[in-house]
Amino acid sequence: MVGRALGMGNMEIGEARQAFDAFDVEGTGGNLVSVELLPKALAEAGFYVEVADVVALIEAFVEDVERGGVKMGEFVRMYHYLDQEEMGIEMV
Repeated sequence: MVGRALGMGNMEIGEARQAFDAFDVEGTGGNLVSVELLPKALAEAGFYVEVADVVALIEAFVEDVERGGVKMGEFVRMYHYLDQEEMGIEMV
């Protein structure tokens, strides 16, 4: 799994999967979040990203933009990047 390779813990992987599954194009198991729904999926994961930053994330992490969506592994990489950049909600 991508999350393990990135050194993510079970909680982070679970949060990323839950956010991804909530916006999965074909429902759970479809393995694709549309580009249009990506900002909502990222927000579900706790990351509120500006449109320009979403475009940059797509350019950096999505292997095949023509498919029109983001696969789970790509979403996990985005999640990990945003988490490392501390762009998420502050926990107290």
